[in-house]
Amino acid sequence: MSKMFYIVRAAAFIFIASTPVLAWASGGYIYDADGSVSIATGKDAPHPALANDAVNSDTVVRTGNNSHAVLKFEDGQVVSLQANSTLLVREYIYNPQQVKKSNIVFSMLKGGMRFITGQIGHLNPKAFRLATPDATISVQGTEFLVVIVNNVTYSQVISGSIRMTNAAGTTVLTAGHNARISSSDVLVKRVPAASLPADTFSQITVIPVPAATPVSVPLPASSALKDSVTAAPSMTVAGVPPVVAPVVVAPVIVAPAVSASDKAAGFYVGAQLGSVNYRYSNITNNGQIGFGLLGGYAINENFAVEAEYNSLGGFDSVKSTLKGSSIGVSGVGYYALNPQFAFFGKLGVVSTSMKETAKPGFIGNFTHNNTGATVGIGGQYNINPAVGMRVGININPVGDTASSKSTAGLLYFGGVFKF
Repeated sequence: MSKMFYIVRAAAFIFIASTPVLAWASGGYIYDADGSVSIATGKDAPHPALANDAVNSDTVVRTGNNSHAVLKFEDGQVVSLQANSTLLVREYIYNPQQVKKSNIVFSMLKGGMRFITGQIGHLNPKAFRLATPDATISVQGTEFLVVIVNNVTYSQVISGSIRMTNAAGTTVLTAGHNARISSSDVLVKRVPAASLPADTFSQITVIPVPAATPVSVPLPASSALKDSVTAAPSMTVAGVPPVVAPVVVAPVIVAPAVSASDKAAGFYVGAQLGSVNYRYSNITNNGQIGFGLLGGYAINENFAVEAEYNSLGGFDSVKSTLKGSSIGVSGVGYYALNPQFAFFGKLGVVSTSMKETAKPGFIGNFTHNNTGATVGIGGQYNINPAVGMRVGININPVGDTASSKSTAGLLYFGGVFKF
């Protein structure tokens, strides 16, 4: 077999071996930033936020006048910020295989915000905490609004329920309830909507937000391995009470930051490069380079329809040199192990063409066509929802007579880009 075959096989091994590690990382990203929006992580200086900037633990997002921002996280959690708002992402850890080891800790410092819970808030609500100046909020599969005006905190529950806790006790709010609080020593009080100041929530409710579905998102730019702990973290922010619950931090291997958007359906294109091997005996120069171009439409995150053209390299026989190509269409099914990595299988129809050129001393040039079923398997790692890496193998029928019919296998490494 050619050197190319071994190169592609080595790349495939590295790709498959590395994806479980990469898949453990988690974080969020700027889904939308309009106007004056800044972002700062850790001790870094604030800088203007752009769509797709990573939002990880210890990140502060601020909006200025006539501005807004929308954040989305890997588990589907959505946070929108109206003008003149500040949010601190104290901690965000998401393990899709063990949601009980996931964790969200937000601190709302000022302004107005909308929170739509994702997988963590639905499956492990105790892991969600939002600290405000006068109370800490926990959730139960929830969408809710919080606005701070003149040192008074107003909240409204759209769906699910929230618990607002401070030194005076806990108040439970369900869908349709409104509340106000002006001191951390006073119990949160439910109030009728008519008693709220005019336009309390009007600014935050008009900001468009995405669906709260899991998605691949930017990953923390660190290579540390965080061990499991169960302890109340020492996180103090001026004017914000400490979170009144232990925080569970899941073990996580983190990788370089990437960015994403989260459209499940849509068109995509791709390219692949690899090695082709024909199942014939008594041939030489087998395992030549093959390459292909593809285009497809993802119906949803589990199914797609894909058309592709492949140059299938070739080989030498005693009398001639043969070069192959194929064009076909397939259905593709995906089985996701996590938001980043999925195995896939392909089944479709392909037309192959083998052009045979006689060597010196022999007579006759021929074209051998075949139409039949094509199958393929592989794995895809999504760097973000727009860009993915693939490794796989396609098996195509070749030959046009009973004695010449066989198969050609393309072992490839490639990439896809989704619009």
